[in-house]
Amino acid sequence: MDVLVDVESKFVYDFVLRTKRHHDVLGAETIFNRLDFFPDVILGDKGYDSENLHEILFQKGILFYAPVRDFNVKRPKGKHRRRCLQPYPNKGMGNIAESVIRSIKVRLRNLKSKNHWMKKRDLAWAYHNL
Repeated sequence: MDVLVDVESKFVYDFVLRTKRHHDVLGAETIFNRLDFFPDVILGDKGYDSENLHEILFQKGILFYAPVRDFNVKRPKGKHRRRCLQPYPNKGMGNIAESVIRSIKVRLRNLKSKNHWMKKRDLAWAYHNL
């Protein structure tokens, strides 16, 4: 599950639930493409280190910070990824988002539906009624 969380209000703006194993960037692209509000900054973890995600948000006027994955290279490819080599001052705020995601997963532990599209509906309905 990929979730876009406001760390100040702990409000979940959007989520993507995948039933099969896929890279985190695919879910983030979906969330960022359907983004209808424009925050100043979005923080991500190392799983979201992709120049493509940076480009999507840069075109919308949003700064995106994700730590660069360690590939033993001195200079990563992409101007936005090189910008992320400098530490962002509020990078500790990611722990708040992780705690919100953890609380969602604990409360919604069992999705009883067998079909993948019904699991997504169950998750949205259950989270809406929390």
